[in-house]
Amino acid sequence: MSRFPARIAPAAAISRTRPIGAFAGFSMSASYGQGVRSADPSDIVQDAKPPLSRIKSYEGGVTYARQTDNLALSARSIFFLTRVDKDLIFSETAGRNILGSGTTRTGWSGNARLTGRFFDEAASVTVVRSEYNDTHLLVAYVPSFVLRSDTALFDDLPLPMLGSKPRAALAVGASYVGPRALPFGERSDAVFTVDSSATLSVSHFEFGLTVSNLFGSQYRLGEYNFASDFHSANALSGATHPQPTLVPERTLSAIRNVWSRYQSWGSVTSMPIHASETVVRITGTPRNADLCVWTAGMLDQLVVLSGGRGVAVDHETCEARNDDACIFRAMWGRPEQDR
Repeated sequence: MSRFPARIAPAAAISRTRPIGAFAGFSMSASYGQGVRSADPSDIVQDAKPPLSRIKSYEGGVTYARQTDNLALSARSIFFLTRVDKDLIFSETAGRNILGSGTTRTGWSGNARLTGRFFDEAASVTVVRSEYNDTHLLVAYVPSFVLRSDTALFDDLPLPMLGSKPRAALAVGASYVGPRALPFGERSDAVFTVDSSATLSVSHFEFGLTVSNLFGSQYRLGEYNFASDFHSANALSGATHPQPTLVPERTLSAIRNVWSRYQSWGSVTSMPIHASETVVRITGTPRNADLCVWTAGMLDQLVVLSGGRGVAVDHETCEARNDDACIFRAMWGRPEQDR
């Protein structure tokens, strides 16, 4: 039995809502919460205290509500900030979320709904910037802008059927997801889809038609970087530009798996900047400057053995100098004078 059983602390939150007396229908709100969540299961080992990610969240905003005989309106505007000291980041190499460096998400969310006698409209917008705390690079795969609109029209038809007036409804929903940050400094395409439905209710019966992706928009469900061209002319042996199966960016993306096979200390993560630059972050080191020099040399040779040329490794921050982590920036493909 482990001497350090896994523990999940309850989240704590404080919130307050206050109406604004001078403006009828408006109210302000503010909240703060903190808690923890379990980390990567692979980091939980026998007789070791399991790592937990600590989360702090702040938000504040204004809401508005007003209703008349024919209309009902509600709206909300919220600014938020969430900090995670060790976040779960999707890894292309592992094919799942793994424990990485801390992240901060700052943004704004707004939504409104207007309901009338024959219509109902709801819309929401979210704008967020998600970045790593140490390098301030954008977190991959997180969209920075999301828009959603749902519109419904409904009314009774002046054609009695089966002893009652049939009720018809038409609904349209539109979603827009802005470009997302991708590894290696790239951006995904934006995604725009429209769904619709129509229903007719007669007595106890309802007939309906639903169409998803009305305009047949094509978009990628996932965008990853790996060698997958093994059959075309470019991949055949002797081709002018064959697809390599070992390149520096993929080697460094798998540094966490490589590191654990040869070292018993340190927690390692990597963040690709672009096709010829990757940042490696190591925490829990012995805080030995000579060992950091050895680590920089090891990263240099990993890049060289993976086919990289013109290699340079910069040791930007160091735990031996009381920094929060050792950060190494590996670059390759650089001219001789820049090294």
